[in-house]
Amino acid sequence: MRRAALKAGIINELSSANLLLCLDPEGASIQCRNDAEDQLKHQMVKSSVVMVLDCGGGTVDITVHKLKCEPDEQFVCDELLPSSGGCEWGSKFVDHHFEMFLQTFFGEQLWDSYIKNATARLDILKHFEMLKRKFNSGVKSRL
Repeated sequence: MRRAALKAGIINELSSANLLLCLDPEGASIQCRNDAEDQLKHQMVKSSVVMVLDCGGGTVDITVHKLKCEPDEQFVCDELLPSSGGCEWGSKFVDHHFEMFLQTFFGEQLWDSYIKNATARLDILKHFEMLKRKFNSGVKSRL
């Protein structure tokens, strides 16, 4: 990763302190704390235990960290529970079930047309992705 960053011009030397590499769960913990509202950020004090759910396209990873720093200090944590999860929990799994629904809804002839028309299929999945991103279970809206 450091060699790739050097080649891309992100850093000037391989051992540069200006590049910090971390695993996804630690990166998610750092970002959650940095993006948290002040009230929540001040609850994330040294010795707090936090659960991190890293929800991606293919997987959802779950890990548990114990914070070893105060909110105003550089982020340091101990991993109490290593990252685990499943490939059947991510966004792509939702897409798969959406297309299973479409197959039933369309019927055999229209489904065959849908599968053969890659451009239309990608367009439908792109719009479905936008709807997933807008979804908020606590708010009534018209999709």
